[in-house]
Amino acid sequence: MTPVIPTIAEPLPSPALRPLPSKLFVETTTFCNLSCPMCVKHAEGSTIEEGHLTQATFDALKPAFSHLEALFLNGIGEPLLHPQLASFIAQARAEMATDAWIGFQSNGLLFTPENAQQILDAGANRICLSIDSLSPALFKKIRQGGQVGAVQRAFATLNEARRHTTTANVKLGMELVVVQENVQELPELIRWAAKQGVDFALVTQMLPYDARYCDNVAYDINTDAAIAIFERGCQTARQQGIDLVAWLHNTWTRQKPGDDFVRQLIQQMKSQARDQGVFFNLTTLTTRSREQQHQVSEHFERARQTAQACGIELSLPSLTATQQRHCAFVEDGGAFISWDGNLHPCYNLWHNYRCFLNGWENRIATRQFGNVTQQGLEALWNRPDFVQFRRNVLDYDYPFCSCCTVAPCDYIDNEAFEEDCYLRSEPCGTCLWAMGLLQCLQ
Repeated sequence: MTPVIPTIAEPLPSPALRPLPSKLFVETTTFCNLSCPMCVKHAEGSTIEEGHLTQATFDALKPAFSHLEALFLNGIGEPLLHPQLASFIAQARAEMATDAWIGFQSNGLLFTPENAQQILDAGANRICLSIDSLSPALFKKIRQGGQVGAVQRAFATLNEARRHTTTANVKLGMELVVVQENVQELPELIRWAAKQGVDFALVTQMLPYDARYCDNVAYDINTDAAIAIFERGCQTARQQGIDLVAWLHNTWTRQKPGDDFVRQLIQQMKSQARDQGVFFNLTTLTTRSREQQHQVSEHFERARQTAQACGIELSLPSLTATQQRHCAFVEDGGAFISWDGNLHPCYNLWHNYRCFLNGWENRIATRQFGNVTQQGLEALWNRPDFVQFRRNVLDYDYPFCSCCTVAPCDYIDNEAFEEDCYLRSEPCGTCLWAMGLLQCLQ
């Protein structure tokens, strides 16, 4: 008898390069019942139009449903404002695999016993509510119009609906934007969430859309690799009795003790950074607040311990920009559909907006690859220029504009981005998602 030689299954290609998306992010609406100052929609100069996703646009996505691992039904607006939300969920669930999940983020104010039961029964099994503080005053300041009591009632409503639904594996989550004002509340918020029946907590840093909020961020824009090089240099200087930060703060003073040693040390640090491909901004490294980062780190650690004790799955953002970038949107095979049917590659390039990085204004222009109602999702996903865009993103060959010594330069300080200083055509050098600072339900 001829022996049967087992075949070795070919590994699946990266989700980014499969024939259809593995994840869809579908913006059901841009209408919202709140006016949060941290929201891109309410930023000065915003050009985001209001509208609802149509049935025709949703129908154009159906060929992908059976291939999906996850479907996210939210974007800029509040999903519960769309009158067909439950219908969209039911239509998608009928086509999707049983272990695939459907979810969305919400401010929770519009949940009722009726629509909560309807949405869960339709097949939604990941719902994440936003709450940034247990202080009513601070919560209203961060999410203008929001109410702690309303979110608590929404969780109670969803838990009741979860007890009566046949939909499997329904998980409730809490989403929080962390800033200096609320970071100390993290452990308390985790304990509060556990009492509301929350299964997971998602924490993200803030991307300021207004210059007034820049001083409220809770992260360090320097990369972890740059900080490591600088801290080693500080340690070397301390061994010679020199406070490197103090020395650099007084560079105007001539003939300071240790001049030759420090200047040689700085050149060594710059050489190390250059050899490692690390953007090394001596000014921002010198002025960074070590004490603030230490305090934030302690709050994060207490939050981790609290989440572990409460049985909550906690996802925390990075405290510093990470040198090793990771674009989960592209790597996981995500496609983003705006309410009007346009196809985009990620959250960062979903809409036109401006934000502030390291104190300077950064203008982002949307990147789109056609409209699904006109050409179909599969055709657009496999467009040569979109496939090449995803391949290029996965190279991660981009500058770190957020901590660059010459930013904003002529490459990025214009309305129509063409290329960066590495001659790459993808505007990823300023993306804080890929550097671990921003995260969302995905």
